[in-house]
Amino acid sequence: MLEKLILLIDNRLEMQAKYKKILLTLDNNVIIKNSIKESLKDTTLLQPDLILISDSTSKNPAEDIKNLRLLTYKFRPVIVALSTSSDLKNKLAILDAGSDDYIEEPVSKEEFKARINAHIRRVFESQTNIHTNLYNSKISYKTINRTINANNRWAIGLININYFEEYKSMYGDFAADKMLKTYAAIIKSTLDKNDYLGQLGDDDFLIITNPIYAEKIASYLVQAFDVIAKKFYNQQDIRQGYIIQNSNEIEEKPVPIVNTSIAIVSNEFKEYNNLKELMTDLLVLHKTARMRDGSNYLKDRPKITSKDTIIEKFYNNRIFIVEEDEALSFLLESNLLLRNYQVQKVPQLSEFTSDLIEEYAPALIIIDITEENRQMGLKLCKMLHKSDKNKPKILITTSLRNKQETFNAGIDLYIPKPYEIITLLDWAEKLSKEFNFNY
Repeated sequence: MLEKLILLIDNRLEMQAKYKKILLTLDNNVIIKNSIKESLKDTTLLQPDLILISDSTSKNPAEDIKNLRLLTYKFRPVIVALSTSSDLKNKLAILDAGSDDYIEEPVSKEEFKARINAHIRRVFESQTNIHTNLYNSKISYKTINRTINANNRWAIGLININYFEEYKSMYGDFAADKMLKTYAAIIKSTLDKNDYLGQLGDDDFLIITNPIYAEKIASYLVQAFDVIAKKFYNQQDIRQGYIIQNSNEIEEKPVPIVNTSIAIVSNEFKEYNNLKELMTDLLVLHKTARMRDGSNYLKDRPKITSKDTIIEKFYNNRIFIVEEDEALSFLLESNLLLRNYQVQKVPQLSEFTSDLIEEYAPALIIIDITEENRQMGLKLCKMLHKSDKNKPKILITTSLRNKQETFNAGIDLYIPKPYEIITLLDWAEKLSKEFNFNY
């Protein structure tokens, strides 16, 4: 689907036909306009990779090229001047105005092809991801733009590897690069020769395909990724289902095994007018896909909407504290109230029941686990982790040193005592935001 787009601005009919015929042999898509004024809309919407401009269209070609540079500064195409003049002063003026090359006419077919091909090749070679050799965000956004403005049916998918950065920090660059290349190869194997595969970020892939096949592709990728992902972990991490990430040399949190989330939008049910509109829908849908546990995908569907419908998202700022130390419990409560949290607390773990959790429905539970209440505390954490309802985040403070046991109970963060109050408060804020993001 990736077509290299060249805009030819030339008002000579014979030369238009000649150059177009040559450019098409290089697998380029060619748009022909008689003047810069005529080309403004296509230049802005389609963002050509290379612009060929003849001095036949203007008495002041250097000024035209300067204007083209101003018009295209955001995407910076190659600009090549075509001129019948061999005057050095004229040539230098055009190059100084912003032209990348100057082709003096008449020019042989072979030289013209070689010089244009060299410019196009350089553009695309410089815009590839160093890990996967796929085209990067600059080319991907251009391709989306052109897809939107083409009169075809299409589907665009955003594919992400969740917890990739955490995996990379634990297993290293080499293992992470291998995972990226493997997933890229799997995605590529599902696509047709007319489809597009590129990247928006290091762990974000973008596909453009036929809407008929988009959902089948996503379904396959979800299953395939879960199979291959486990091959990039050691057996101990696979058995426990997570890796332990050092957040700040003291606090530690379990990070799930990587999974993939995929969002797909198409023009089956909605016509898109610009890149911003499409990317907004795609990112919102992808955010929703990430809220679900494990690998999954979401595709846009026809929507029935009401003009006056307003959906307001509720932000849960409730925190439950289970802390036997009265002074510490008061200190935590006071500081959390100052940060505008609603706080409920119980002094004893034995008083903390599932009915209380259901009634108060907190975003975060801070539990102090001691040697005396260890079994009861871990049992409670396991119960909360297995709950089918909105699971609150669990932050454990403890003087115990058996991290594995606490992580296996399903907690979200482990902070050993003694700790700084400010550290706990910062983590309370992060975990609360994480809860509200997911729900």
